[in-house]
Amino acid sequence: DYYRQFGYERVFKVHTVTLHPKVLVDFPRNTDTRLYSFQNPEILQDILEVYNTYARRHGLMYRRDDKTRAYSDDPYKSRMMTYVHYDNEGKADACGTLYKEGENMVIRNLAYLHAEGLKGFLGFLRAFDAQVHEFVFNDLPSTDDLDAVVHNYIDVGYDADSCGMGRILLLETLLKHWVYPAGIGHFRLRCDDTLEWNR
Repeated sequence: DYYRQFGYERVFKVHTVTLHPKVLVDFPRNTDTRLYSFQNPEILQDILEVYNTYARRHGLMYRRDDKTRAYSDDPYKSRMMTYVHYDNEGKADACGTLYKEGENMVIRNLAYLHAEGLKGFLGFLRAFDAQVHEFVFNDLPSTDDLDAVVHNYIDVGYDADSCGMGRILLLETLLKHWVYPAGIGHFRLRCDDTLEWNR
């Protein structure tokens, strides 16, 4: 409550989903992925397109560009492998960065365009199911749909954490860049902000 008097609010909540490998049996195995590295830098554009499209659907995820340091282009040195999944037409539809942590496979930066892309990426992860104890999906936005495609909840673990507080400094700029539903309509907004330029 203390920070609320200055206009701050919890703005982003993340969660971690842990899956036992047998949960993935519903997803057909596939090898429809490519590994990003300095040997194939063009894959970075596919990663960014998938990630930025995904980020637009989940509030306050940072937009990334080709200067991002979030993906290692030397996966054999960093041991952080970023894979991109492609659909039947060769279009990138999911991506994620994998690395081993003890007996578990940790997946960060998971992003996908639709449920079929997510299912395809989960099917690709089955290539590792004999090598890992659990798959740990870190830092998922609280609005992520991973748990919606999993049918066996007995072997799924959940953990939630608050990740940031924020304050809108330029309300007009925010409203101009916000993605609104398609169609005709209007709304009214009353702002009693302490910042004069937002009133």
